[in-house]
Amino acid sequence: MNIIRRALGRIRTGHPIGSPRPRDDEGFGLLECIVAMVALLVVLIPTSYVFTNVLSQAASARQRITALSVAEQWIETLNNQGPPSDTNNQPEVGTAISEPSSVLSGITYKVSAEFNWTDATGGTPDFCSSDTSPVLGLQVTVSWVGGQTITDQAILNFPASGNLTNGYLAIQVNGDPASGPPNDVFSSPWSTRVQTVPVQVSGSNLTTPYSLKPGSDGCVFLQLAPGTYSVQVGPNSSGSTAYVANYNESSSETQALSTQSAITVVNAEITQVVFQYDEGANVGVAYPTTTSTDDGIACPNTSSLICLAMGQTATSATAPSVSPVADGIAKTSSGWSVASFPSSMTRIEDLGCTTSACIAVGYSSSGGAAAVSTNGTTWTNSTLPSGVSALTSIVCPTGATTPACIAIGSGTSSNGVLLTATISGSTVTWTKDTTPTVTALTQIVCPSTTAQPVCFVVGTASSTTATIISNTGSAAPGTSWTAYSGVTMAALTQLVCNSTTACWAIGKTSSAPSIISTANGTSWTAYTASGFTPTAFNSIACGTSGSHCWASGTASSGPILVYLSSGTTWSADTGVPSTATTVNSVTCPGTTSGCFALYSTTTSAGVLSITSGTAWATPTFPTGVVSLSELVCPSTTACYAVGTSSSSAVIDVLKSGTWSSATFTGTTGGNPVYISQLLCYAATSCEAAGATETAAQVLDYNNTSVSFSGSGTPNVLIPNYLPVASDLTGMFLDNPPIMVSNANLQPNTTIEMSAPTTANGPQTQVGPLFPFASGYSIAVGYCASELTTASGSASTTPGATPSTSPVAPTVILPMGILPIEATTSAGVPISGATISIVDTTCSSSSSPAELTPLSSGSYPALSSPPSSPSNPTSYAMPTTGVDGLSRIDVIYGTYAVTVTSGSTHATTTVTVNPTSIVVGSTTYYMPAFVPIPD
Repeated sequence: MNIIRRALGRIRTGHPIGSPRPRDDEGFGLLECIVAMVALLVVLIPTSYVFTNVLSQAASARQRITALSVAEQWIETLNNQGPPSDTNNQPEVGTAISEPSSVLSGITYKVSAEFNWTDATGGTPDFCSSDTSPVLGLQVTVSWVGGQTITDQAILNFPASGNLTNGYLAIQVNGDPASGPPNDVFSSPWSTRVQTVPVQVSGSNLTTPYSLKPGSDGCVFLQLAPGTYSVQVGPNSSGSTAYVANYNESSSETQALSTQSAITVVNAEITQVVFQYDEGANVGVAYPTTTSTDDGIACPNTSSLICLAMGQTATSATAPSVSPVADGIAKTSSGWSVASFPSSMTRIEDLGCTTSACIAVGYSSSGGAAAVSTNGTTWTNSTLPSGVSALTSIVCPTGATTPACIAIGSGTSSNGVLLTATISGSTVTWTKDTTPTVTALTQIVCPSTTAQPVCFVVGTASSTTATIISNTGSAAPGTSWTAYSGVTMAALTQLVCNSTTACWAIGKTSSAPSIISTANGTSWTAYTASGFTPTAFNSIACGTSGSHCWASGTASSGPILVYLSSGTTWSADTGVPSTATTVNSVTCPGTTSGCFALYSTTTSAGVLSITSGTAWATPTFPTGVVSLSELVCPSTTACYAVGTSSSSAVIDVLKSGTWSSATFTGTTGGNPVYISQLLCYAATSCEAAGATETAAQVLDYNNTSVSFSGSGTPNVLIPNYLPVASDLTGMFLDNPPIMVSNANLQPNTTIEMSAPTTANGPQTQVGPLFPFASGYSIAVGYCASELTTASGSASTTPGATPSTSPVAPTVILPMGILPIEATTSAGVPISGATISIVDTTCSSSSSPAELTPLSSGSYPALSSPPSSPSNPTSYAMPTTGVDGLSRIDVIYGTYAVTVTSGSTHATTTVTVNPTSIVVGSTTYYMPAFVPIPD
């Protein structure tokens, strides 16, 4: 400013142009003038902006005052004329109404109004869950140029007369839990989802039904004339997944239901209606794989194969109850994996291994079958000679080369067959040996370790005569077989040999039980009983050297144990408990002493032992065992007893002189319900095959913790995906109905979701289900008692399916295995018999009553959903093999089983439990096949 003053001062002095300036004046040039002008602009521009802004704000203030005035005028106008009426002569609320614009001072003011229910404070109360008295609120919004708006609101005097002649309806839509449902699988919150739910209100006095959407709190509120109404929530087509009501899992729900009183609106009162409706969740379902290990386990412990668990699976995942094929789970140095067998092989009966290869034998749909493997996991077909219907047993003696293995089985002419096998690499050459006439061969024992093995085979020569054939007299063992001589036996049940010249067998003559023995391998001698009179023998065992043998059986006084006292004389032992009803499964792992046996009473089971002398001891044994089926004792200090408690399988272990129950870890579906077989290839190196209620299991023994682990079992087949080599599958009903249950489910806690047909089952997912926070119990069956017997639990997340990310859970449905042996009335197995089963657990007229499958729903994973679903009246089991056997997993319950062979058929009632099958007064503990006559 000093510069400016000085410049102005020089101008005012008025010196003539060209006059000399005083010597003391400063010079004034162009640069100073420019600087002065810049400084002036620095002052003037902000001053101008401030002046302009003041003017603009003044104009905006005038416009806001004008807009507010317009809003107040409209509030006054609308207050006087009241809200517009909808087609039902009720206040039209929640809808923006455009009013005429006002042009003032060249500015256009647009007006919109909206009526809403509010409370005395003008807030936004929740009329669906509170007792707040509703009043009519008005909100007027005025907008003008530049996107400017102003809103004014007021509470109206409605109705103007003050005399309310209508009532209110408050409709609340909830998820679960009502206090705060979770986000859906796509991270969409409940407050967003609920605003897409259609709500329809109908009534006889409505000209037009209301179609509404809830607010973010799920509430719909409207005024209605007094009367009766119905309210429907859904169906909702918004989003990528279906919505569902907590009422029969339907896509919509209408109240009042037939079981409810009508929804009544009363003058000046709020009627409240609550729905549960949300984005549905699908749950994947899988089926048991238990038949994959039902045929037991073999443990050759070779370099290529340690153990093989054997069973059956379905040819096709879409037809799981017909055309079974053999499968197996192999343990190699890499652990457990699913073995691949030829698709033509129906069942594996036995396994034998040399140092270079393994051979599995059994049958196919067209006759006997064999498969060979050099790695334990990949098996190829091995062609058998003609005339073989099945092979039941194979032995590959240590050191044998010519032949390497010997197999026995049945022929196509009701005869027994004996085959010898020579192995070269992965090629097996089979020879059908010439034998004496035999109708059947049942057991083979090869006590020698020579290149040309000496073997004994037990069989029948006729319907009344048993026989033992051997190759001991052959110049080239394994090629020429002769029948034994010396004693005529009507039946032989078990043979044991310590050497090629020391064998013993139990059975019966035409008149009495007997024990026979040989000292030269060809001529057999009957026993002499000393101090006991047997009625039957059921097991026999000998020490690993010498003539130290024991046998179990029965006498008129009860079960007995006897020992070979000298020569051919057998004497009675002491120590059998007086409460014992049976003694069996004698095993003698010691050289000259040390034996074990199983015994049972009417309520329990245990193990007997003898170290020396003639008195058996009853060691302290774990309680709770109701049945023991197998005893494996690889040494005199390590023993394993397999059986059943009231609810699961048990394996009791002798370790350090004490018996204790082994624990199970790493299994799918809890503890096993049965063990099909246990084998040990060393004192503490044992493997077991079995199953829980949902999955086949192979179990590795840990001696340190006395436990069996199923963690190495291959995966169960994943629904909606094609089977791969690492997956297990099983045999089960191909069209079981599926139930779901939750304590909060309406109108019943348990409902039958679907009943697939044989054309479109099995179902691989179920839903959509209302997403309860507590999830669901899911089971196969069609009456509530079947669900309470066994079910799987599954959580539900809104919108989740087996194909979303994250995926919905998959539950394996618990089922019970039904193993049947079809026989004639004389007990002879029937090949090719058909078996039909009818679930008689419940019916439409019984208690518990049969459920009715839902007629609505999308039936996910079904290609052609049934239009009118109904429960099947019966199920078919696989046609029996040459051994008369058939099995699948079924719904727990009681069945009428009909076996048909030709024109002959008979029906037997059986009850399937997790650990047993009950026929009349007889209980068969798993995994025993149940004989059912035709």
